[in-house]
Amino acid sequence: MKKITIIFITLLFFNALKAQEKRSIEEIWKNTESLIANKNYKKAIAELNKIIELNEKDARAYFLRGKLNATLKISNGCEDAKKAADLGLKEAKLVYDQYCGKPDKEDLKEKINNLENIAKQFPEKPEPFYNIGNLYFDNREYKKAIGYYNKAINIDENYSAAIFNKGVCKINLKEFENGCELIKKAADLGYKQAMKVIGKCNELIGK
Repeated sequence: MKKITIIFITLLFFNALKAQEKRSIEEIWKNTESLIANKNYKKAIAELNKIIELNEKDARAYFLRGKLNATLKISNGCEDAKKAADLGLKEAKLVYDQYCGKPDKEDLKEKINNLENIAKQFPEKPEPFYNIGNLYFDNREYKKAIGYYNKAINIDENYSAAIFNKGVCKINLKEFENGCELIKKAADLGYKQAMKVIGKCNELIGK
């Protein structure tokens, strides 16, 4: 009986500690969000460090810490983005793939050559040109990407994905009005991603 009582008390103590830890993380998150809202990024990073200490599998904390480090130019944030992506955060994977996982030049050249060969075999298909455009886009070579998106659009003038990506390239090149026109066209063609961001695009050009 005495042994059962000790086990029961131990379990209660353990559960109380877990509950306290949970409350603690929630409180730290609340404070972190407040600090970010007030642009106090250094203190927010310190709070995120505490969250990660309490829960090393908090993908959101790693991702946000990486973004803040990149904002403050403390680091490029890629290590934290990779960690968050490995923990299953889709947004982190997209950011890592686009901004951190730049392909090796030789690897990029090989992929482009392979797609160029496919394009020669199937000249009526826009997809190879679109995919080459995406490779250049991921490598942040926006002018080259636009050239290949144009080739895809010349084959299929309603290729909404190519039109949208071309618009994003234009925005990255500071050609905001032209970029937003293309995004609007893609949205009008029913491209879901374009429909999601068209409002932000209108804000960008002051409509």
